[in-house]
Amino acid sequence: MATLPLAELRQLRSLRKLPVHGLLHTVRDNSRFLATYSPVFERNGMAASQQMPVVVGSQSPTASRRKWFAAAIVALFVVFAAELYLSVRLESQTFDEPAHLYAGYSYWLHSDFGINPEHPPLVKLVASLPLLLDKPKYPDPVDIFFRAQSAFGGMILMSEPGADAVLAHARSAVSVFAFVLGLLVFFAARFC
Repeated sequence: MATLPLAELRQLRSLRKLPVHGLLHTVRDNSRFLATYSPVFERNGMAASQQMPVVVGSQSPTASRRKWFAAAIVALFVVFAAELYLSVRLESQTFDEPAHLYAGYSYWLHSDFGINPEHPPLVKLVASLPLLLDKPKYPDPVDIFFRAQSAFGGMILMSEPGADAVLAHARSAVSVFAFVLGLLVFFAARFC
C-alpha cells in the first residue's frame, strides 16, 4: 500500500476544493491515483513529471486482517469436517436410518415414492446416493402396510455384510447440507 505525505495532501487539497475523505486515504494503485487526479494537476499548471510521488508503505491492516480471517474460516471448516468424519464413524445407528436409506434406495432404483412417504424425499435421496455406487442387494418390499415396508426393508438392507460402510457413506453424503449451511451463515454474516 502507498500513502501520500500530509504536506502534499494539503497542497493537493488547496489546488481544488476536493473533499478531505477523497484525499486522506491509502492509495492502492499509483496508476489509478494518477488517472483520478491528473485533471486536477493539469488544470493547475503542473506537468505529469511534477505530480506528487507516492510513497510505498507497508501492507495495510485490513489486508492482514482479511488473510487471518480467511485462515480462521478454513481452520474452522477443517475442524468441522474432522468432527463430522469422526461422528460418522463412531456414532451408532439410529432407529430410522435404515428405513430412510431403504426408502431413498427404492426411490433411485424403482422411482417408487410410496415407501416412507411421510417425509420429503430430498435428504433420503442424497443419503442413498452412495448406495448407487456401493450397490448393496436391494431387498424386495414385503406386502404389508407401507410404513412397515421401509422398516423391514431397512432392517434387511442394514443386516447385510458391509452395512457399516454403507451407513458411513450415507452419513457423509448428508453432511454436505451442514457444509452448505456453514457457507450460508458465513456469507450472510459477511454481508450484514
